[in-house]
Amino acid sequence: MTKKSDPPIEPQGKLKELVDALANVDRLLILTHNNPDPDSIGSALGLRHVLQHTTKVKSRLAYGGNVGRAENRAMITLLRVPIHEITAKQVARYKNVAIVDALPDAQNILAPAARSCRIVIDHHLRRAKSKEPPNCFSDFRPQYGATSTIITEYVKTNNIPLNARVATALYYGIKTDIRDLGRDKRDVDLAMMQFLFPKISLRWLWKIERTPVPREYFRYFAVAINSAVIVGDAIVSDLGGTDFPEVVAEMADFLLKVKGMRWSFCVGSKNGKLFFSARTLRRGRRAGALAARLAGRKGSAGGHDRSAGGIVEADAAPEAEAKARQELIERFLRSLGREFAAGQGLLPRDVPPPEERVDELSENEEKK
Repeated sequence: MTKKSDPPIEPQGKLKELVDALANVDRLLILTHNNPDPDSIGSALGLRHVLQHTTKVKSRLAYGGNVGRAENRAMITLLRVPIHEITAKQVARYKNVAIVDALPDAQNILAPAARSCRIVIDHHLRRAKSKEPPNCFSDFRPQYGATSTIITEYVKTNNIPLNARVATALYYGIKTDIRDLGRDKRDVDLAMMQFLFPKISLRWLWKIERTPVPREYFRYFAVAINSAVIVGDAIVSDLGGTDFPEVVAEMADFLLKVKGMRWSFCVGSKNGKLFFSARTLRRGRRAGALAARLAGRKGSAGGHDRSAGGIVEADAAPEAEAKARQELIERFLRSLGREFAAGQGLLPRDVPPPEERVDELSENEEKK
């Protein structure tokens, strides 16, 4: 953090435009999307750090929803990220709001009033009808793999000093959003990770990535596998109702590992909202554009060529939610030219239960 005796850094390039947009601002709310992931948390903390070195603006970090994944909670705790849960009414009280890793008109954020939106920084594909609020600085870079990459570039370009806490948050944000260099990465993402690596704490990173998870977490793997259906080179799964919407994306990543699959699609629901994630191994297939079509007018979506997700409004009644999830899966398959009726379960029906296989192996060992 800049000492009171140190003059603020004179920003250059895109950061100078951002700082100029905050010329008459003294307090700022930095808002992530609901149920924030490491990229949104890292970019929020990184932006706060940048502003501390270039302006006199006092900022607060906040999110809607909850932080569900154990790794994300560990990230906030270990790196002492000063981020707090907030309500829509509380957001409305702020005259100046910065949005990171989301769009102001998306459904997955507690959108502020247009007049209070001062900053929007995001790396997701924008919807055709998405509009920028008036008098708002925007930095959209869909060619980047993470919003934390954009913030890190601000830091590097303007020679802003970094401590291990902020560097680790930005590094982990990039690392998780490009899935350990395996998804939608660009040269700039790799360059920023290389820039950050000497500054991070490997001990903190190790603890975050290996934090213990509750037993409930493993239930979703069982649900994802048992409900999975293979249709050609696509695998789909209905996770049903869930208290942790972020697990939908994780299960989509997990199922894409099945041999022979080029597409995966998972959907879950909570309180009348459908959360879905699509993944593909095929380059240039524009998963983000597909997600936008699936979300339609009743929802919102975002993503990149090989990974995307979205939210769709639905009736909150359990039966209606289940029907809506099934219809969304069928729409996804139709968009690929597949028919749901042609599917088969993930696990072959002739495979004996695990306990029977253990007994069989034991008998074979005794014969030897």
